[in-house]
Amino acid sequence: MESIAESQRAPFTFIWTIENFSPQTCLNLFSPSFIVQSMGNTKWYIDLEEHDEFGCSLVREGNEDTGPKSIEIDFEIAVLADNGSVLISEKGQDVFKKKPYSFSSYLFELDDPLWEKWRKVSSRDILTIRCRMWKTHGQKRVRSTSADMGFACSKLRVEQNSFIWSIRDFSSLLVRQTKILSWQSPTNEEPKISLDLNLFDYKNKEEVNICPTLEKSRDCNYAISYSISVLDARGREIDCLIDRRRMEYPKEHYLCSSIISKSKLIANKDLYLKNDVLLLGCTFKIGKGFISKPVEYSYSTSSEKQTSLLFLMV
Repeated sequence: MESIAESQRAPFTFIWTIENFSPQTCLNLFSPSFIVQSMGNTKWYIDLEEHDEFGCSLVREGNEDTGPKSIEIDFEIAVLADNGSVLISEKGQDVFKKKPYSFSSYLFELDDPLWEKWRKVSSRDILTIRCRMWKTHGQKRVRSTSADMGFACSKLRVEQNSFIWSIRDFSSLLVRQTKILSWQSPTNEEPKISLDLNLFDYKNKEEVNICPTLEKSRDCNYAISYSISVLDARGREIDCLIDRRRMEYPKEHYLCSSIISKSKLIANKDLYLKNDVLLLGCTFKIGKGFISKPVEYSYSTSSEKQTSLLFLMV
């Protein structure tokens, strides 16, 4: 863990916590905007995108601040553990101009070791991002007597639903014939999703394919993670399909995935197809955007006060 003195070197530090975060979030998230007084009252926000890669962008809202036409800064974006230690970080230097949006992007590789490490040190599903900023002139940082901080908290709206889908007369299902199940949350909130099940002939083998589709939505996209399992007569999971994706509306087709072959089901029909009914256990976790609290600031030149605030927030 870095020293407190190192943490205090930045004239401005912004800490953003996101609750209900997981590797399945798969959404574009934007932090609340924050103003840096020591850098000409410039206005900024953090753009976080997690899909195929985990990317953080520092964005200046040039049309929303009273700052200079351009400003050159050093900055660092880091992901922190619960105890404030750095899991991963990237540093950069750039000139941010006063135009609608001026940004720099730095990508963190989205790999299993990173998320496993994050799970071990984040017991509350809270992602903490820290952005530190220094005003520069050429290759040198401009001295500052202040060590200001801003804090923001966002919370993802997540809904989870589990149900069993019964497909009757399964053995009579033909290739390219489709069974459709439409469902919506018990609260009748968006989105409305359908599951399309069909048989697909692949290499002379009939595969059971399942394709989730967003039927109707007011919002532009959702983060969807799901598991669909074949259940035996005792309710045990046999084969399981797990996936996550960003679903947009309107969009006609999504990639279908095979879960099991028809021949395997027929060969074990007493176990899998009691009364010719295929049972699928389905669990969906849906991210529906997020709510954020206003930014809180701490303006201080006192090392003692700054140190206590740092430990409290990270």
